[in-house]
Amino acid sequence: MGKNKWKLLLIFFVLVFSIWALYPSYDFYTKTPEERARMSGEERSKYIERAIKLGLDLQGGMHLVLEVDDSELDESAKKDAVDRAIKILRNRVDQFGVAEPIIQQQGNKRIIIQLPGLQDAERARNLIGQTALLEFRLVRQQEEVVRVLNALDRSLKGVTVEGTVVDSTAAGEEEADNAQVDARAPQDTALAAATPFDSILPTLDAEGVEVPLQQIAADRPFTSYLLSSFDGGVVADERTMASVNALLETPQARRAIPPTSEFLWGHEAQPMQDRGVVRALYLVEKRATLDGSKLIDATTRPDADDPTQLNVGFRLNRQGAIIFSRFTGENIGRRIAIVLDRKVRSAPVVQTKIPGGEGRITGLDTDEEANDLSIVLRAGALPAPVSVIEERSVGPSLGHDSITAGTRAAIVGFIVVMIFMLVYYQAAGVLACGALIFNLVIVLAALAKLHAALTLPGIAGLILTIGMAVDANVLIFERIREELAKAKTVRSAIEAGYDRAFSTILDANVTTLITALVLWQFGTGPIKGFATTLSIGIVASMFTALLCTRVVFDLVTANRQLKKLSI
Repeated sequence: MGKNKWKLLLIFFVLVFSIWALYPSYDFYTKTPEERARMSGEERSKYIERAIKLGLDLQGGMHLVLEVDDSELDESAKKDAVDRAIKILRNRVDQFGVAEPIIQQQGNKRIIIQLPGLQDAERARNLIGQTALLEFRLVRQQEEVVRVLNALDRSLKGVTVEGTVVDSTAAGEEEADNAQVDARAPQDTALAAATPFDSILPTLDAEGVEVPLQQIAADRPFTSYLLSSFDGGVVADERTMASVNALLETPQARRAIPPTSEFLWGHEAQPMQDRGVVRALYLVEKRATLDGSKLIDATTRPDADDPTQLNVGFRLNRQGAIIFSRFTGENIGRRIAIVLDRKVRSAPVVQTKIPGGEGRITGLDTDEEANDLSIVLRAGALPAPVSVIEERSVGPSLGHDSITAGTRAAIVGFIVVMIFMLVYYQAAGVLACGALIFNLVIVLAALAKLHAALTLPGIAGLILTIGMAVDANVLIFERIREELAKAKTVRSAIEAGYDRAFSTILDANVTTLITALVLWQFGTGPIKGFATTLSIGIVASMFTALLCTRVVFDLVTANRQLKKLSI
C-alpha cells in the first residue's frame, strides 16, 4: 500500500481537478436556450471563459478570407505586410471578445479568419476591414472652398464622364485657378463637437441650388450637384456621390484643386430637412499634421453633454502631444478634421489649446460603433488595405446538427468498445471501461482549462482516443494472459504483463503524439482541433492505462492471494 499511496493521491487529485474543470461546461451546456438568454452579460462571459469552447463548425460563426493590397507599399514594406496585418487583426479580434478565433496566412497575400459564435456579419466586416488610419487635418476656410468650387466649375465646362449628367454644350476648357491659400491662421483649440449640418450657410449662388438631379447647369457643371455649403465644405445629395467622385477624378478637376488640398467625404449620410439624405464633403489639407502612429490609447466614455451617448477618448504619446498642442494652439477658431480611413469622422472647432495630448471623437451613433472604433484605434492601423474576397456564415442550426451527429458517433463507438471489453475480458474489462471513462473526463477537462476549441474533427480525435486507450488495455491484458498461461501467480503475471507491454505502448503512443504535434504546428483550424484533442487523449490514455489500472490491480492483489484472474 505504501508505494501506491502517492499514485492514489495523484489519481485523486486528477479526478477532482477534472470534475472541477468540467462543471462549468456541464452547467452551461445543459441549460436551455431560454435560460441562457436570461443570463446577464457578465454571467454569460464567466461561463464562456470557463466552459469548453466550441469551434466554428459546432456553434456557427463566420469564415472570412481577406486579401492584403500591398500595391502602394515599397519593396521593404511588402515583405512583412501580411505578418503585421495578422498581428493587428488578432489584436482587434481579441479585444472584440470572440472565443478561440483562428487567424492565419494563406499564400502570399491572403489571411483566413474564423470567428466562432459570431453572427453579426456587418459588424465583423467593419471591425476587420477598416485600415484604421487615423489622421488629424486642418479644414480649409470658406474663402478657399469658394475659390476651389469656382475653379472646378470653370475647369469642368464641357467635360462629360460616365455616371454624370453634365451638359456638354459649352465647349472648351479653361485653366483652373491654382491660387493656393495659406491654410494656417494664427489661431488655436479645444475640440468641441460640431456637426456641419448645424450651421448651414446660404446657398452658393443667388439663384439657389435646388436643381433637379437631371438638370445640371452648363455653366456650373460641378456646383449644380451641391445643395449648400458650410464653413469648410459643401453638402451634396447622397444620390449624386458617384457623379461628384467621377468629376473629382478627372484631370481637369485635379488641376483646379490646389496641390496642398483635397476633398474628403464625411463618415456617414444624414437627413436634411426638405433635402433628403445628404453627405458632407470637406476641403481639407492634403498632408496630415498628426496620424495614429502617435496614438497610445483609445477608450469609450460618456459624452459630457449627453451621458447616454458614448464618445471615443484618445491619448497621444509625448511626441504626439507636443505636435497636437502646437497644432491646436495655432488654429483656434478653425475646424480640425478627424479622419479615419480617408473619411471625416468629425470636424470640431478648436476652442482652446490642448496641451495634454488628449481629445475625443464625437458624433458616434451607437455604443457598438464607439466600442469598435476604440478597438481598431488601440490595435493600430493596418499596413495596407484589406478586402474581403470570401465570406461564409455557419448557422447555429448546422452546428447543432454537427454536435448531435458527432456526439451520437462518440457514444455509439464508446458503447460498442465497452461491450466488447466486458464480454472478452470480463472483470478486467470492467476496469478497462472505468479507465476509458476517466480518460474522456481528463481530455474534456484539459480542453476546458487550456481554452482550446472543440471542433468536429476534435470529436473525431476524441473517438480515436477511445481506440488508442483500448489498444493499450488490450496489449496489457493479452500480456497478462500469456503470463498466466505459463502458470505464474496472478500477482507476478500482472507485473510481468505491465512490464512487457510498457515499451510497446510507449513506442506506439509517442510516435502518434509526434504526428499529432506536427499536425498542430502546421495544420489549419480543423486539423489543429483534431491534433489538440488527439495529443491530450494520448497522454490521458497512457496515464489511465499504465497508472490507474495498475494501481487497482495492485490494491486487489496486495492483501490476498488470488488463484484466478477474471481476464
